[in-house]
Amino acid sequence: MKTTIQIYIKDYASIIKGNRPLQMLSMAAAFVKFVVQLMSDQVTMVIVFGILLGNFALSGQFQMLTIIPDLLITFGAAALARKRGLRGAYVLYLQIAAVAFIALGFLMYNIQPGDVDFGNLTLKAITFIALYAIARGFSRSPSSLVLTMGADVSDYETSRSGRYVAGVIGTIFSLTDSVASSFAPMVIGWVLAAVGFSENYPTQQTPLTADLRFVALLIFTVLPFIAVSIALLFMKFYKLDSKAMEEVQSRISEMKDTEIEHLDSLSEVSVNK
Repeated sequence: MKTTIQIYIKDYASIIKGNRPLQMLSMAAAFVKFVVQLMSDQVTMVIVFGILLGNFALSGQFQMLTIIPDLLITFGAAALARKRGLRGAYVLYLQIAAVAFIALGFLMYNIQPGDVDFGNLTLKAITFIALYAIARGFSRSPSSLVLTMGADVSDYETSRSGRYVAGVIGTIFSLTDSVASSFAPMVIGWVLAAVGFSENYPTQQTPLTADLRFVALLIFTVLPFIAVSIALLFMKFYKLDSKAMEEVQSRISEMKDTEIEHLDSLSEVSVNK
């Protein structure tokens, strides 16, 4: 039976140390959040759309254009999770995102300002739009599954230690999420400082150079690919699939039955007295 108990700071270390699924999922989720923040950062938008593509207004147009694909991909994640389980959907989406980032990187290596124009949709422009939507959507959508997966992690902890610590699990996920969100702008700053933009960031008027093309590729495709790959590595050791969760629920049920029997025995002793 789930029992709510008071948790102290020292207990957090005990929970994290003994709960491997929590360790793996929280780290994977942090790297996914890092990708989301990296791609949506305003400085990234300026470099990719304003400088590499030569039209910063495209960033707003792309945001509008990807609303429906994002929703469809997110709904698809939920539907896939019902068939393949949460872990299966999470991993598959990250794998698709990784492939999309590779393809997007090759395309961006050869793209020039003006190549993407909604008034003149060439094959290159359409390919960029499609790869951008896929990379963005499939790298973001796993975040929508984490809340439910967090509940699985909480149930695992209950089956392992008998403690119901959903609040603690949520706090740990929030902490890693915040760290990842803060880390993305720092990484962008370090990369730009390395190519000579330590005092001021590039603006829409900054001309495209080999260094800025490198920066655009690095922060928009290479680093996201690396982060997604690391997340996939962590998920390799996350074992709470559908079969594992059946075992977890079975253990929790046994614990409930044991506790009920214990309470019944205490009640009988009290009556006999």
